[in-house]
Amino acid sequence: MIPLDLTPYKSELRLKKEDGKVYVFDLIRSKWLVLLPEELVRQLLILYLIREKRYSKNFIAVEKGLKVNDLDKRFDLLVYNADTQPFMLVECKAPSVKITQDVFRQMAIYNMAFRV
Repeated sequence: MIPLDLTPYKSELRLKKEDGKVYVFDLIRSKWLVLLPEELVRQLLILYLIREKRYSKNFIAVEKGLKVNDLDKRFDLLVYNADTQPFMLVECKAPSVKITQDVFRQMAIYNMAFRV
């Protein structure tokens, strides 16, 4: 794994508090989402990809469904290249979640579906 400090992008998050819950605005889906730890990672990574790596938000898909061995699954992020072909598949985990062999297996299975 490559260490990646996403904390500089925290100040760019659009947050609001409503009914005792904190929400974050998803730039890709244009909607407010409850700010859970995994969602924080996903939104910070989206900002990193857009600001630092210069990916257009039009080339980033978030939490879309896919079929894997006849099972319905959802990926966290899929980045497309200029030819609109899948380029990078990202699985986001909360900072407290340990990256285990099961996580790598999950990504390998998703990778087979997209051939990324």
